[in-house]
Amino acid sequence: MLTTGEAITTALRHGTNQGSEAVAYDEQLRLQAHLYLRELRNEVYTLAPYWWKHGDGQVTVSANAERGDCPADFAHFGTHGQVWLEGMQRALVWLDPDQLEALRQTSPGQRQDPAHYTLKQQTAAGIRQIDVWPTPGRAIVLLLKNYAKISPELIDVPLAPGVAVNVTAGLVNGPVTYRVTYVHPTGTTEGGFISASVSPVLQQANLSQIPLSESRRVTGRGIYRTIAGGAQHKLVTTIADNVTTTLVDNLADGSLGVDIPTPSTAATGLEQFPADFHEQIFVGGLIAMLRAATKQVPFSMFSEDWRRNVRRMWADQRSDRHIPRAMPRYGGGQGITRRRWRLLS
Repeated sequence: MLTTGEAITTALRHGTNQGSEAVAYDEQLRLQAHLYLRELRNEVYTLAPYWWKHGDGQVTVSANAERGDCPADFAHFGTHGQVWLEGMQRALVWLDPDQLEALRQTSPGQRQDPAHYTLKQQTAAGIRQIDVWPTPGRAIVLLLKNYAKISPELIDVPLAPGVAVNVTAGLVNGPVTYRVTYVHPTGTTEGGFISASVSPVLQQANLSQIPLSESRRVTGRGIYRTIAGGAQHKLVTTIADNVTTTLVDNLADGSLGVDIPTPSTAATGLEQFPADFHEQIFVGGLIAMLRAATKQVPFSMFSEDWRRNVRRMWADQRSDRHIPRAMPRYGGGQGITRRRWRLLS
C-alpha cells in the first residue's frame, strides 16, 4: 500500500525521463503530478460501485449544543441517507435550514432529544456539521446511515524546510536535520523530505520556507528534528495553521516528543482506495500522464484501456464476491428428483 507522496515520487522518477533523483524534489513537477493524480482519483471515484461510495458513521452532539461535526468522509445524504438517534427506534426528520432556524428562534430554551436535523454549516477544514432541533439537554450520538462519501482528498508530503543556525544562545546541539508533516482531520502524512543538516552549539535554529499545503483540509504542520547526530526525527512542535512559514527552535533533545509518522501509519487519502489500485491504477496512470505531457501527446490515447482496467478491478472488489457459499448436494436440491439407475439384464 502506498501513500500519496510515495505514488507521486515513484511516478516522477519513472515517468519524466529526466534521469535524476532530483526530479522528486522539484516543487513544480510535484504540483503537476499531484494535479494529474487528482484527475485519476476523480475518474476512479466516478467508476466506483455504489456500495463503496456510501457508508455509515456517527456524530456526537454535546449537551446543550446545537450541532456536531459529521465524519470526515461525509459528502451529503443523497436520496437514501438517514439519521437516527442512538438507542431510539425512530429516524430524525429533515428540515430545510430556514425552517429549523425558525423553530429554534420560536423556542430558544427548549431542551429535549432532537426530532429534526439539517445541514447548513461546515468547519474551516471543510467538515460538514449537522444541526439538530430541539437542542439536546444531554450528550447524544446520532447514527448516520447510507450517506454519500466525498472523493478522498489526496495530500502530498511536504518538501524540506530551510534551516540555519541562530547564533542566539540556546539548547540545540548539532548536527540536526528537520522534517515536516501535514496535519488534517483524518490524521497526518508521513514525514516529508529531510532538510539540510545544521550544527548549532548550544544555540537555536531558524526554520524558514516551511511548506504549505494546497489542501484546505490541512489545519497544521508538525515540525520534527533529530537529536544531535541522530537519524530518528522527533516532534518539536505543531504549528496550528497552514499559513506560518517560519519558526525558531530552542528545544533540548530531552524535550523532543513522539517519533515522526511512517508511511504505514500515515493518512494521505490514497489508503482509502483498495491496495491493488495503488500500483496498477494510480502509479501506472500517473506515469502514462507524465510521459504523455513530456511528449505533448493527449492522455486519451491511454485512457480507454486504463478505464477498462479500473472497471475490472472494481468488479473484483465487489463486497460479496469472495464469500464462500454452501451448495446443495447434487441432485438433492428442492424440487429435484434423483434419477435411480438400474442394470439391464
